[in-house]
Amino acid sequence: MPGGIGPTVGVLDLRFDPLIPSAPQTSDWPLSIPTDSQIEKWKKAEGAVHYVARSCLHDDFNHYTIHCLDAWKHQMGKPAIGAWILNHVVEAFGLDGEDCDSYDKYTAQAGGGGRSKPAWAERIGKKYQWVALYRLASRLHDNAPREESSWEPRPERTPLILVDERKLDPTLSHTVVPEKAPSECWWMRGTVNLAATKDLDFASWVAKRDDLPRLETLLQPTTHLGQRWVVLTAYPTWSEYRSEAGYDTPYRLAWLHLRSYLVPKSQFQKTIRALDGRNYFGRWRPEPGKWLHAFAGEYPSATACNTEPDWYLGAGGNVRGSSLELTHSANEIVIEWEYDATLPVGIHLEVPTKKFFVPGDLWWNGTDGYSTIGGKTVFCDPRVVGGGPTALLADINDLLPRLDKMGSRLVWTLLGEKSIVDDKRNQTPPLYYSQMAVLNKDGVVTVRKRSFFKSGEHQGLRND
Repeated sequence: MPGGIGPTVGVLDLRFDPLIPSAPQTSDWPLSIPTDSQIEKWKKAEGAVHYVARSCLHDDFNHYTIHCLDAWKHQMGKPAIGAWILNHVVEAFGLDGEDCDSYDKYTAQAGGGGRSKPAWAERIGKKYQWVALYRLASRLHDNAPREESSWEPRPERTPLILVDERKLDPTLSHTVVPEKAPSECWWMRGTVNLAATKDLDFASWVAKRDDLPRLETLLQPTTHLGQRWVVLTAYPTWSEYRSEAGYDTPYRLAWLHLRSYLVPKSQFQKTIRALDGRNYFGRWRPEPGKWLHAFAGEYPSATACNTEPDWYLGAGGNVRGSSLELTHSANEIVIEWEYDATLPVGIHLEVPTKKFFVPGDLWWNGTDGYSTIGGKTVFCDPRVVGGGPTALLADINDLLPRLDKMGSRLVWTLLGEKSIVDDKRNQTPPLYYSQMAVLNKDGVVTVRKRSFFKSGEHQGLRND
């Protein structure tokens, strides 16, 4: 695997060069920009050409989409980019005729324009605009240097030409995420039963501690389809919110963040002493990395996941104010829905941290996680297929030897809150709590004592 993640696995046929998409090719240059009189003629045209001219020169496509070419704005400004795309659509694609006029007129009138239009309401001319945009990007990439941003770190690989304008994810086979409450999920063993405490006043409910999910229960391995799964990360929420209740109507809310971390064996006891009993508010521990422009199946070795350094995307780093080396066990692939009508909403896919891939034996399963070479899925985000809160699960029978081979141990931290939202009348202070657990070598989970904190009481790390 490239990028220092693991060994090369040698499965790619030698006839294929994975770096070709980033290598400059021979293409038309210099570019020809239409004259002002040509542009004015197209702006006054009827039908499909009129819509393309307005979109390329004045509409959202001009205002926002064209900014994906900012790396070459020193070579070609936005007005010239819009004019070139307009010219290419009309001349190279032959849109200057009546064949597309009726369809594009109907689409524009029925669906409207801008980002608020329905996902299906795409003109033929707009499809041509996208193709022309990609062609222009390739020509600029082939013949003009990409200008690096002074606000971003130097790329660690040659960037893909338009990584932020890729659309349909061809590696994702399941795109409809069911709506499910945490209590309906086979892997979510703990819950907050709001119905059982509905007669309590707000202050009594917030102060009540024996209805909180037990960490022992949350981390108890669950057998499902013949495998024993343990939760590495989970972010469940329990809420009484109802849209019909009206604005400013108070309601009860409880949530928790369950995270796990890889710890070097040599720092295991030191980490326990440092984290036990702490308040985990304040984001002073390592966070997950988030990839916005990567396909699910590209993680972790493809260029889209290795152009920027991981720290720039939020991953890595030591515990703030400490020499402890913790690695968040999960990262996140954000699969956007704006340009993919098969996605009703965006999918925030939980994936194992890159360190888990060092042995070189994990492969994207095409749906919700990663399998070993034999085809057995050992890491998965159950929400993708089954619904419920975002989470990452691991097959504990695979996890234990994998951790040992990596020279790592695993610890969990739980951060939770009970509160009254929009509580302007009662002013009920929230209840905050934290707890820690460790995974022993034999697979037994040891849970430490739960600690409660007042609002705003962020204690941070115990001196190590």
